[in-house]
Amino acid sequence: MMAAIKRFFGVRFVGLGLLVFGLLIVLVQMLALNRLSSQPASKLPWELEEPQLRPQGVRVPLSAGTIETKILPIRTNTSRSSSKGWSFPKSSPSVLSPPTPSSNKIDSLETSPKFIQSFTPHPLPEKAAKDCDKVLESKKDALSAISRAKSNECKTFIRNVTCLQHSGLLYSRDIPQECPLGSFRGHDFKYLPFSLGTGPPIRIVYLLSIHGRAVRQVKRLLKAIYHVDHYYYVHVDSRSDYLHRKLYEDLYDLPNVYFPTWRMATIWGGASLLQMLLRAMEDLQFVLTDWNWDYFINLSESDYPLRTNDELTGFLRVHRGSNFIKTHGGDIKKFIQKQGLDRTFVECDNHMWRVDMRPLPSEITVDGGSDWIVLHRNYSRYLVADKSKYLTDIKKYYEFSLLPAESFFHTVIRNGPMCESLVRSNLRVTNWNRKLGCRCQYKHIVDWCGCSPNDFLAKDIGRLKSPGNHHFFARKFEAIVSQEIIFGLDTHLYGPLPETTPSLRSHWESVYHIDDDVTKPSNARFSTYQSFLRQSLKLLYNEQADKSGGSECGIPKQAVVKEVHVLRERDEFKGVVVTLKDAMSDSFNPPEFEMLFERVSYFERMDTGDDINQRIQSLEIGSEWDGKESIFRNYPGIIGVWDEPVAAIRLTAGRQSTVHIIWDDPLGLRIANFPMKIEAAWIVTYHKPKLELPIRPGVWTVRLELLEGTLLMKTKLLVVPMTHHNKEVLGSPQTVNAKRSLTVQPNALISQEEYTQWKENVSKSGLELEKWMDSLVKDYWTIDNYCRIDAGQSGGEQCTWVQNCASTNWSTFSPDPKTEIGEIRTNGRIR
Repeated sequence: MMAAIKRFFGVRFVGLGLLVFGLLIVLVQMLALNRLSSQPASKLPWELEEPQLRPQGVRVPLSAGTIETKILPIRTNTSRSSSKGWSFPKSSPSVLSPPTPSSNKIDSLETSPKFIQSFTPHPLPEKAAKDCDKVLESKKDALSAISRAKSNECKTFIRNVTCLQHSGLLYSRDIPQECPLGSFRGHDFKYLPFSLGTGPPIRIVYLLSIHGRAVRQVKRLLKAIYHVDHYYYVHVDSRSDYLHRKLYEDLYDLPNVYFPTWRMATIWGGASLLQMLLRAMEDLQFVLTDWNWDYFINLSESDYPLRTNDELTGFLRVHRGSNFIKTHGGDIKKFIQKQGLDRTFVECDNHMWRVDMRPLPSEITVDGGSDWIVLHRNYSRYLVADKSKYLTDIKKYYEFSLLPAESFFHTVIRNGPMCESLVRSNLRVTNWNRKLGCRCQYKHIVDWCGCSPNDFLAKDIGRLKSPGNHHFFARKFEAIVSQEIIFGLDTHLYGPLPETTPSLRSHWESVYHIDDDVTKPSNARFSTYQSFLRQSLKLLYNEQADKSGGSECGIPKQAVVKEVHVLRERDEFKGVVVTLKDAMSDSFNPPEFEMLFERVSYFERMDTGDDINQRIQSLEIGSEWDGKESIFRNYPGIIGVWDEPVAAIRLTAGRQSTVHIIWDDPLGLRIANFPMKIEAAWIVTYHKPKLELPIRPGVWTVRLELLEGTLLMKTKLLVVPMTHHNKEVLGSPQTVNAKRSLTVQPNALISQEEYTQWKENVSKSGLELEKWMDSLVKDYWTIDNYCRIDAGQSGGEQCTWVQNCASTNWSTFSPDPKTEIGEIRTNGRIR
């Protein structure tokens, strides 16, 4: 009996024990699943409480159409004059300076950036250093990289990293898995009614990571996304000094725009892009502590919104706490190989060098996709605050990865403690055309082939405005390629501007500024700008003598070219705007002049009646052909002796044909004769002849002929001689302009006298060379108009013969309301 009782209670206790054990397992799982919201901040230092009340010093939306303005810092000196004619009142709040870091930071965190790659912090241990030379003997990629690197620091860096990896000392393979669910792929995108949103209004910090020279496009983007309730962190690539100067000046008065004191050069595919993103996040957490934001969104100058800020914040309020990161969605193994994640890369000398194969982490799943992201502040803070082995090891792994920003955020969240917050979308649509965008166009900066999306064009507006499109941003856009698509989107978002709005369909983009330190013009372009300067002064002095009775009008006595812009109207090239200033004037604000130069076309079409003649719409000659966008990136179209000219043929669909494209140089020598098959469906094709550089300066002829020799069309190409080298007057033109020119005989197309004259011209220097240059340029560029900037000053009352630039429709000082930054309106916007 006692034995039976013992057996009975033994079974019961075992069963009870198993039950308790099962309950404990369930409890542990529940705690793990709710870890992000249940543990106190002291245990998870990256997690912050959701703000219930906003501090003073910011503007809080109260009800529809109303804004309550709290006390903001006021800068007393706000009256900056504008000479552009179409002026907006400037807003009074000052630019937000970096506030003093708050005292409530987490004690365990260091605020200095830690993820900044340099050449020095990777010394070799004694044994690895001793064996390094022998190791390198079998590392073909590393040896190739070392031989091509320019600086000794870069060569040493590549060497050390290669040997560290070989020794197993560069990074760890044993990165622990921290996702409570294992490796979690993330949630599908869901578009839910905004009425489901709870909690306080959402505030966004936009990181604008921008480069290039498209100042007006960036300002138009900012106008579209600006609101006083949000924040704007502007990082300008360190090589884009012009863009940084102009934007800092134009955005100076906006209270919630911040320019960091540091800048980085971020190359395509480089580790520097990820470093920049993480360093910006550190600033947002530890420097800009007065910014109370909920979501981090990175944009480039090539992005544009598809929906308003109100719609975006309404959506994020429904999905509060989620992180929107787009993953590739395909085979992971193929993705890793395609992205080169199984190889070690080193960034130095503004290049990504492939150095060796590497093993993948063994316990986590490497993932990736788009580097355009929408992150909740808790995940952003985690990325820069957490010191766990998991995150530290992953950062080290991606410090030596190709395209790390396209994989780091994805891998960290998929395998980390915040995995459940992942949504597999970045709320954007990208214009991918793999056939055009994957042509290894970045081989000059990376030892790999990559892809780049295409620009949206005006024909894509219906696709972007589709009611079924639940995205909030799109890319890429370039105003110099298609401003019409941006015009269409802006109208869709905020309604149309009146058709009488000045410069509604005009776009100016700078290609040169005298103060540029990093970006330099080619010698051919600078030489041509000096010819423009001489022609401009000659015209201005002649006009002054004829129309003003000889009175002074402030024409620069020591004139220099200050700036050059390309002007496009309705997406067509209009001309080049050249700004002149006096380099020696003592006046605080001396008058400046602008000149509009237009190209002279020498295109001729023969009336042959052939089908192909009807198909061909144009024959254009330029350089820096972008096959992805089918445009010349040499926007002014100035070609010199070191350029490689390209012929572009634009067509309509029709019957297949074959033509010959023929290149004749200034001596009449046939340099290239290429048979080209033109397919029935082609709308654009191009031909780039193989020419020995430098090519001969002077007038070239390019012809299209049928196979039997019938001339279809022809055009002329000016190859300008060099008068300047590195902005200095050329000392010995024989080395460039006259190279190979004195040993050839003329073709029957030119006479002996023409040949003799050409030989004399290419051998000239000094003033004689400039005269020849000017005689060539004036036949291919004409001054269509001119104007005076600040015509009311320095004798402006006597300058009735010259137009004020602010009253023109072509000058860079013409009113351009669509891009000008005005005052903050009562609804909190500037658009």
